[in-house]
Amino acid sequence: MNNIDNIAKKVSEELHAIEVRLEGTKIMIHFRDREQEVANLLKAIPNRTGIKAIYGPHGAGKSTLLRLLVDKARSIEELSDYVFIRYGFEERLIREMQLSIPGLGENVHKQLINALKELTTEVVTRYASISLGDVVGVLVDAISQLVEEHRLRDKTVVLFFDDVDKYVRDYTALYKVANAIADEINWSKIPILAFFTVSDNAATKTLNRLVPKGGYSPYLLWNLPKEDFEKVVNEVIEKTGGKDNIDAELLWQLLGGNIRELGTLINDYDWDVKAWLQTG
Repeated sequence: MNNIDNIAKKVSEELHAIEVRLEGTKIMIHFRDREQEVANLLKAIPNRTGIKAIYGPHGAGKSTLLRLLVDKARSIEELSDYVFIRYGFEERLIREMQLSIPGLGENVHKQLINALKELTTEVVTRYASISLGDVVGVLVDAISQLVEEHRLRDKTVVLFFDDVDKYVRDYTALYKVANAIADEINWSKIPILAFFTVSDNAATKTLNRLVPKGGYSPYLLWNLPKEDFEKVVNEVIEKTGGKDNIDAELLWQLLGGNIRELGTLINDYDWDVKAWLQTG
């Protein structure tokens, strides 16, 4: 992949044109910042195989970034050598799965995502309980089958396992799963790169034990920087009307640039910082 910084800039510009829901509210705001984070992810992808982690605090926007990135990847010509898949978990069942293969027509794309969902759903829903390792193993097997059947072996599969620590609390098991996936990737006939996104510090430390297993490396995604956080605050004020006396810089200092906390402050406390502080 050539000119990664230019590609990251192009991707970020497309993402910034998208409006997303401010968590905990019905307010739609423009996606902000993240050009450097996109560049870091794209720079990791040409390594072709291995296990990576995306970590950062709850509410930093990890899931939103990945959801939009996978959605937009299909229209980025420079990413045509990759298959992007984002997978979310929720107690046994598939919550959300995204598949993006740049260069494919819409009808073929829909057929592939439906086939992949059917393959995984059939196994995941067959049992009264199923472990993270079972789910991940089924998904990797389904992807391998899909790649073989549709002659996509020239492409690198990029897997995003989103919010893993929401699904599993036993981080010893998480380590075992990541270890097993690293081995499976090494043995695979197709190039696979797997990202685990986590927010809990203990989960991050657990995954850090993988070094240097499977080419492991972590990537930090932090809260919004001051300038972009203030833009979000001002956009919310403009769209909702009123609250002109809100100090965006003070909010950034208090909330640390965390978008989820901003949503909580607006929705649950109607911008009442004092009440929010008293309950925090």
